[in-house]
Amino acid sequence: MVDEACLRRLARNEVGRLGFSLDALPVVEPVTYVIEGLTARLAVGRSASSAARQGAVACLQVEDRPDGEPAMSVLATGRLRFVDDGFAEMLIELLSETPTG
Repeated sequence: MVDEACLRRLARNEVGRLGFSLDALPVVEPVTYVIEGLTARLAVGRSASSAARQGAVACLQVEDRPDGEPAMSVLATGRLRFVDDGFAEMLIELLSETPTG
């Protein structure tokens, strides 16, 4: 089950870090994204596009710092899917949050 509060935190941001494995090596790239339901639609670089073609498992990390609330780090995990050059999708399977400040 996906935590709705985590999903809201993720949805109110648009820049994050995408972590994945490519050719057995860890990679972390900055990305922009939008959330539609349980899908993160990502603007990605060449490495993430390659990983998406392979259906790699990935995690999207976002720092959420809303006014008047504690800062939180939100981590979404799921499998990448290639859409087009420069774009990928990730079906969110797991969400968690951790206080950061």
